[in-house]
Amino acid sequence: MEISKAFGKTLRRIRDERGLTRERLAELAEVEYTFVYLLENGRRQPTLTTIFLLARALKIAPSKFIAEVEMAKPTYSGRGEKPTPAASKEKPAKKMVRIKRPVDSE
Repeated sequence: MEISKAFGKTLRRIRDERGLTRERLAELAEVEYTFVYLLENGRRQPTLTTIFLLARALKIAPSKFIAEVEMAKPTYSGRGEKPTPAASKEKPAKKMVRIKRPVDSE
């Protein structure tokens, strides 16, 4: 199971255990309902900030939340995971260029 799917499965399980709807979780975590839906379905991956917001809303420590995701035994395929439809439309990152500054000859 991909990491994003394991995260979504864990998020849904904990949300259900807390008796929260997606709408209520989104409201408590201050995120959009559709984002919670996409997370639960493994179509988006959360940022660290989002993990903390969701954990607070679910009344669970972020570390415990991540430990629960690990217990789902996700596969660690690195960057080789299939991109989500939105991710495939993103522009590639720009290449960083180092600019050499002239050395003062004083």
